[in-house]
Amino acid sequence: MVIRKKNQDCLHSQEDNSPNPRVPESAIHPQNQNVHEEKNVEYSDREQDSDITPYFNPGDLPSVKMTAQFSLRPINGNTIEDEGDTLSMVLSFDKETIEFMPDFTGLHSRENIIAYLANSVMTQSMGISFTYIIRFNAGICGLIKVTSPSHNRITNNFNHWLIDYILIPPFRGHKVMKSALPIVFDIMKNRLGITDPIYAMVLPGNDISIHLLSLNGFIKDTSLVMPVDPKTGKESLIYRKDF
Repeated sequence: MVIRKKNQDCLHSQEDNSPNPRVPESAIHPQNQNVHEEKNVEYSDREQDSDITPYFNPGDLPSVKMTAQFSLRPINGNTIEDEGDTLSMVLSFDKETIEFMPDFTGLHSRENIIAYLANSVMTQSMGISFTYIIRFNAGICGLIKVTSPSHNRITNNFNHWLIDYILIPPFRGHKVMKSALPIVFDIMKNRLGITDPIYAMVLPGNDISIHLLSLNGFIKDTSLVMPVDPKTGKESLIYRKDF
């Protein structure tokens, strides 16, 4: 199966296994991506009656306290301007972001990043994706986005669940994402009732992210092939996690 990549929300972060999260508060500043119509889309039996099928009620997404300072909160339209300020200031100049997340660096301006976050709020309200903001005290330090088959057929011609994630540089290497991902997977399975496999796309060379995925039960799926990304000249690797 060949997957055509189109407007992929590629947010894969690097993460390692150094000591537990202890990041000074001073390290963080507290506080347009459009969906295009895809022709000739193949739908599952579940979705024959509608192009966009909600998979969950957004009200079922809980906030979760990870530690005394770190928490997971569903994205909220009331805070996206502050979050957009932080992401645009930090990620546009980060070498790892530029190398491993080329699609996200295309959203380098504050306006485009806020539009991306606003689109995430909209698709979450539709029940076809959800985004968790990882917070350190009052500020954003990362995010995790999960998109449904309905969403991904339109944006990527990809008929599966897909996860993307990112941490801003001061918080990498402190086990933040390692702690956050299992919580999100537990919410998917036990709160939202999602039992289908979930996939992640990673560029070759992002060994730390690949290691993080393996720690969370992902295995490389060679049955799906991504075309070469014209921005990087690389073919994304696809990893799958079964619930």
